[in-house]
Amino acid sequence: FEVGMGGRFDATNIVTPLVSVITNIALDHQEYLGDTLGKIAFEKAGIIKPGVPIVTGAESRTALKVIRKRAKEEGAFLMTVRGGRTKAAGTEAELCRDYPFEYQFGFDTFRFTPGLPGAHQGQNAAVALGALSVLHRIWRPLDKGKMVEGIENARWEGRLELVSERPRFYLDGAHNAAGAEVLQAFIRDELRAKMVLIFAMMKDKAIGRAARLLFPEARKIILTSIPYARAAKPEEILALARPFARKIVIESSLKRALALARREAGPRGVVLAAGSLY
Repeated sequence: FEVGMGGRFDATNIVTPLVSVITNIALDHQEYLGDTLGKIAFEKAGIIKPGVPIVTGAESRTALKVIRKRAKEEGAFLMTVRGGRTKAAGTEAELCRDYPFEYQFGFDTFRFTPGLPGAHQGQNAAVALGALSVLHRIWRPLDKGKMVEGIENARWEGRLELVSERPRFYLDGAHNAAGAEVLQAFIRDELRAKMVLIFAMMKDKAIGRAARLLFPEARKIILTSIPYARAAKPEEILALARPFARKIVIESSLKRALALARREAGPRGVVLAAGSLY
């Protein structure tokens, strides 16, 4: 079992893979993978092995074209994940917390609500279920109920992680443009109150793009940093986010930034700490 998270990786010297996975493809690590989705898809498609099934959640037509071409060259069966969120009964508040999905792979239909928050986690979970469906057929029978149970019980620190209730305090590693996009969607779906945003990012990341997506969603933005050579200084982030200057505060100390955010939000407010995973 292999997962193509970025760059070429050859596991054939370790073990013959049963199935390979390429998750959704976005602009990230361009210095290594290339500056277009097609180039990044080409690098990630290096995981495709002769005759080994490949499951992908890639949504870009450009990326899929590259992956299909490589799969055809290698004689690898390609499964693309398709499906989506279903309508469910319940109050608006309940629907904000729960994201029911339905996906079909061959004769198997999976209905599940991911344990990880955010509508994007349905697609991520479906990729995992697609890989398990392949293993079920070519390796050994797997319990469909336990597959769904695993998806619904999964937890991942630092990914829309709720760490306190008063105020509600979320952590998220929206470290690239795609991450900022799904975080923006979560904010609009889930957070009814305007939140206080603590923001720090590596200087080689898409700071301007992330700011344009996230900063309009906050009523107050606290720019901070961490003691690391790659980290952007708060002043550097501010220079890329001038349109939002009126609601930006600079606090270089992360500890003081956290305290300030809690005070600004109050016990009934919302704080979101986001940016690079560091």
